[in-house]
Amino acid sequence: MICSMCIPKFNSYNYEINSFAKQMCSDIRYVRSNNMLGNLSSFVLMTKENGRNGYVLVDKGIQVKNVYLPNNVDITYPNKKIYFRNDGTPNPTGSTIKIFNNKISKEITIVPVSGRVLFKEDQYEK
Repeated sequence: MICSMCIPKFNSYNYEINSFAKQMCSDIRYVRSNNMLGNLSSFVLMTKENGRNGYVLVDKGIQVKNVYLPNNVDITYPNKKIYFRNDGTPNPTGSTIKIFNNKISKEITIVPVSGRVLFKEDQYEK
């Protein structure tokens, strides 16, 4: 008797990029919530250390954590510092953060009018 199983191929690289993007969305939403409650010393600051891009989460003026992208992944962002006004709108304006390599692309959009944080996943072939 021959038994076969279909096992999907697990792409750990895609998982790492996806995890980074989802963590970043969560941290940006956390900053927005804090800023709306009057804590204007919370923000996300984009950084680059040892050739790796990432960001620092600052809460109440204290650096809480550093999160870095996997190797060979790039990120583009219009604003180095991400924070919000008391009404939840982004300061100075909304933006789109792109996380990508040659096969995978993810976008985090901060909507200008509402400050909502949206996550978009796309895969494209080169």
